[in-house]
Amino acid sequence: MKMFNTYRMKLLMSFVLVLALPILLAGGLGRYWARESAVHEVRLRLAETANGLLADIAQREERLLKMAVHVSEDDRLRALLENGRREEIVSYLTRIFEGGDVNVIEVGDTLGHVLARGHNPPDWGEDKSNQRIISKALDGRAAADIERGMSGIGVRAVAPIRSRLSAGSGVLGTIMVGDSVDSNFLLHYARITGIDIALFEDSRLITTTAPRLDRLPDIPGSGGACRIAEDVYDVSLSPLFRNDGSVFGTIITARNRAEVDRFLSSASRAFWIALASGFVLVVFLAAALVRLFSKPIEDLEKAMRTVEYGRPISPIPETRNDEFGRLESQFNRMAEKLRETSRKVERMRRERIRAAQKSLADRMLAEVAHEIRNPLNAMAAQIELLRTDGALAGPPAVRRIEILSEEIRRLDRTVTGLIAEGGPIRLERSPVCLKSIVEAVLSLLEKEIKRKEIVVMTYFEENLPPMSLDGGRVHQAFLNLILNAIQSMEVCGILSIDLCRRGDRVQLSISDSGIGMTPAQIEEIFDTYYTTKPEGTGLGLSVALRIVEAHEGTIEAESGPGKGTRVSVWLPAVSLSA
Repeated sequence: MKMFNTYRMKLLMSFVLVLALPILLAGGLGRYWARESAVHEVRLRLAETANGLLADIAQREERLLKMAVHVSEDDRLRALLENGRREEIVSYLTRIFEGGDVNVIEVGDTLGHVLARGHNPPDWGEDKSNQRIISKALDGRAAADIERGMSGIGVRAVAPIRSRLSAGSGVLGTIMVGDSVDSNFLLHYARITGIDIALFEDSRLITTTAPRLDRLPDIPGSGGACRIAEDVYDVSLSPLFRNDGSVFGTIITARNRAEVDRFLSSASRAFWIALASGFVLVVFLAAALVRLFSKPIEDLEKAMRTVEYGRPISPIPETRNDEFGRLESQFNRMAEKLRETSRKVERMRRERIRAAQKSLADRMLAEVAHEIRNPLNAMAAQIELLRTDGALAGPPAVRRIEILSEEIRRLDRTVTGLIAEGGPIRLERSPVCLKSIVEAVLSLLEKEIKRKEIVVMTYFEENLPPMSLDGGRVHQAFLNLILNAIQSMEVCGILSIDLCRRGDRVQLSISDSGIGMTPAQIEEIFDTYYTTKPEGTGLGLSVALRIVEAHEGTIEAESGPGKGTRVSVWLPAVSLSA
């Protein structure tokens, strides 16, 4: 349960609720609305289909009425009717029937009896005087109407045929043209629309495209849902009117609800698949948003944990321009201040340690210096005897005796100073050539350099003026630094020494190809008694640092494991005349 109490999980759940809940809600409501919309659409199509049939019937009535009027005004038909030549009238009507889009064409006499037919020439004599449109035509008025047909509805139009001699009300007969809306037409219409159709005259079935629609459904109003046999149908009832406005019958259009349900079921599966895909996409999107919003907080948390555990603080990358970006920037500024404070505290700690070590070293050095002064005096006396006895002759021997004497005198001065002052360094400045000091140190260490086969590479800037330094102390510092570099290298190493001026300071760089040091070791190499060599005392570099700082200079060290070490000594370029 702990994982559900994290900021990331809470944020994820919030995003999922915010993004997914509307989708799920819309999905549920959408399914309901889709069903209702589908039912409503089906009922609209049912009504439109019925209206289409009514419009088709009305168009047929209009077309047939125009055709009947046009034929009734043909002078040839008038002449044939006046002459009573039935065979020629049949021939005339047959030609029209064969060339016209009708299934009924006939001429009636003034009594309402069929005189001749083009659609069925042998059949004549039928009494139609009781039909309303025949009566209207005999009264001189053209009319159109519908009637029950053999397999559907018959659409009929009748026009009076007037005499040429009497332009008034003289009627020679009638011309009737007709068409039908039969079962074949309804089947074709149903295949196109996908809707079942049935025609009723009053409550009697005329024709239907579905055997189940054989009776008028018992539903109120103009339609709705009803059960027919074992299925539920959506039904629309549309009245079919005669020409005089009376109701002839009803057009029923129906659609089986099972077909709608099958369509909705298929659409619902596709909908839920799309909804599930959308939900998965929302989860991934929410996870991405969570990462986007929680990543800066996690980075801050890691950085704060680093501070808590006292590890080095690394800056957080500032890649945003929003509130998180400002928080990152503020944290980096705070971290920089903490690093600076930590560096100050570390410097103060090291200074206190060095001060304590220096105090202890001063006392120890004073005691040691007191003890070694007598042997040094004895060594100096013996070297003086060697010089006066002439036991060692020749310039090389004399030169080496001079070097030994000079080193003993330097040590004696150092020891004397330590004894006199309890350890602090007192400088005796004089004009000193740093190049000569470096060369003297290299000469002193020549044997060790040759033994390790070390290659020495030097660069001394020309025309460096003599500087006001304590030559003996500087010699001692350089000796410790160069000896430390030689001792860090194995056989066939490379020792590089550069001496040049940098503005108002002189820089001496000593580089070796030794094993190098870690950053932690670099921090401690100038501490008293710190050493990485089994036989080391940890005093050489600390003494060198004291000597350089006594001359108001600085020492810097750069190194890396396996990369060697570079120590730079910076001394003020102050001549004695200055």
